[in-house]
Amino acid sequence: MEQSLRYKEGKVLKKQLYTYIYLPLYLLFYMGYILLDSYRLNKSDYWITKSNLTQEDIQSISQLAAWQSIFEVMFLALFIIVASIIVFPNRKDKQVLKRFLFVHISLFMTILLLSYSLAFVTPSPIGNLTQPLITPTLLLGIILIYLGLLMIKEKRYKSR
Repeated sequence: MEQSLRYKEGKVLKKQLYTYIYLPLYLLFYMGYILLDSYRLNKSDYWITKSNLTQEDIQSISQLAAWQSIFEVMFLALFIIVASIIVFPNRKDKQVLKRFLFVHISLFMTILLLSYSLAFVTPSPIGNLTQPLITPTLLLGIILIYLGLLMIKEKRYKSR
């Protein structure tokens, strides 16, 4: 009985981790990336009008690019950290994999719709807005393929 209660508390804690920590962090990193991209594109109009860029301008351009890359890497790192905490220890548990895939596909679709909407409001093109999703989506695809192979293997095992 006590062991079952601890198991349920663990499941609730994981859901809270998703709801209160992971998803807001993911959206925060994404919005940071978008704000920096919009700011960079707005500043680029100023830099284009200048006949000569000063060393300070070049340093500012480099710094903005570095910060934007940091947010993109943090976006990817958060996905990898959560995948290694949830997916790898539970790689044989189809329900955990399905839930992980569902949450992330839903999250990525939400971000994709948000990107599409922001493309009309910000100077950033849709490609810039969706760039942080590329690598996590490929990794999610690998997990989806793994789940498919796991299900095929299970079907073959049951049919014998």
